[in-house]
Amino acid sequence: QQGAFFSARAENPYGIRGLASYFGMAGYSSDGAGASAAWTRFGTPEYSEDRAFLSAGKSAGPLSIGVRTHADRVKLSLCGFSQTRTAMDADWSMRLDPLTFLSLGCVQQNVYAVFNRPRRGVLYPETALGAALFPARGIALSWNYNRTHYGGVNSLACSVSLLPQLRIGAGYSREAQRYALQSELLVKGVLVSYAFSYH
Repeated sequence: QQGAFFSARAENPYGIRGLASYFGMAGYSSDGAGASAAWTRFGTPEYSEDRAFLSAGKSAGPLSIGVRTHADRVKLSLCGFSQTRTAMDADWSMRLDPLTFLSLGCVQQNVYAVFNRPRRGVLYPETALGAALFPARGIALSWNYNRTHYGGVNSLACSVSLLPQLRIGAGYSREAQRYALQSELLVKGVLVSYAFSYH
C-alpha cells in the first residue's frame, strides 16, 4: 500500500441481537515503511471492549517487522453496577519471505506481560506462528499456531482465487474441531465478503 489509506467495518457477530463489532483505521505508507492509528470495539450495551492502536512497520527485502502499542478498556454496566478497567501494552511482529513461494511469520502480543506474570491475568501474552505456501498462482495453503491462555490451537486453511475479483477460502481448526468458509468478491474497488466461523 502506497500513500494514505483508510479502512472501516461494522459487524453483527454470530447474528446475536445487541452484539456489535466496529473497526476503523487510517494511516500512511511509502517506500516500505508505514504508520497507522486504529480503534476497535466489541460488545453489547452492558459489556464492551475497546482498543486503540498506534502502529509502525518497515519492510527491507524479504524481512518485514512491525511494532504496535495499544490501550485496552473493558466496561461493564449491569443492574446499576458499572466498572471500567484500562490497561496498556505493546506487540511486535515479523514476516520473512525466504522464497517466492514461502512466507513465515510470528506475532508476540502483550510483550510487557511476558516479563510480568501478574499482568497475564489482564492481558495474556499470546503468541502466533504461521507459514504460508503458494504452490501456484492464486492458491495459498497456510498453517497457523496460536498459544493462548487456554492452550495451543492449530489451524489449516486454503485460499483459491478463481478469478481476479473472486476468492474463496476454507479452514479447519483441530483443537476446536471447527470448519470455516469464506468468500470475497471485489467489485470496482469495493470488497464484499461473507464468512462462516471464519476470522
